[in-house]
Amino acid sequence: GAQAYQQQRQRASATKVPAVPEAFPALRALSDDELLELATNSTAFDAFAAQQGNASQLADMVAQAQNECKTLAEGNLALEPDIKNGRGHLAIVRATELGPALEAYRTATRKQAEAQAAMSPAGLVERLAMAAKEADDESEALQNSLVDTPSDELDRALDRYLGLRKAYHLRNIYLEAARVTFKPQGGQPQQLAQQQQQQQQQPAAA
Repeated sequence: GAQAYQQQRQRASATKVPAVPEAFPALRALSDDELLELATNSTAFDAFAAQQGNASQLADMVAQAQNECKTLAEGNLALEPDIKNGRGHLAIVRATELGPALEAYRTATRKQAEAQAAMSPAGLVERLAMAAKEADDESEALQNSLVDTPSDELDRALDRYLGLRKAYHLRNIYLEAARVTFKPQGGQPQQLAQQQQQQQQQPAAA
């Protein structure tokens, strides 16, 4: 398991590599042709290395390194089921806990941004402009329908029309006051300027 794998890693890190000699007398005794043969012929080089005094030690170290690599690889393979289980558990946590929590956070953040935008000066002016336009459109539609209103319902229709016109004028007053109050230095934002221009262009029916 994981403990055996860790022990093998510790043993591998503790392996000592023999010191490299400062000189190789056996190589100095060779001619240039013999050195070239060793450099270009792997069989000749292996035979020459086997004749040296530390050849058996090097062979043992190579075998030991191979065995340790094999042990480490087997340890990695033994940990594979645990890794798969861990990944599966992580996927379940993401789907059942992290996903809903993240979605709830995004929803709360979006609602907060919407609330802040609605309570901002620009948002307040926009809502006042929409309310004034709503009252103006509704009263205009009612005015156009007065001709077809039955006589017994005319008084009630007129009362509603006057109420709508009063609401429109009040909302328009609030709108203009808000525009003046929240007017930034250097001029109004383009959106508020366009709304004011549209409002001024509308006929003020009484």
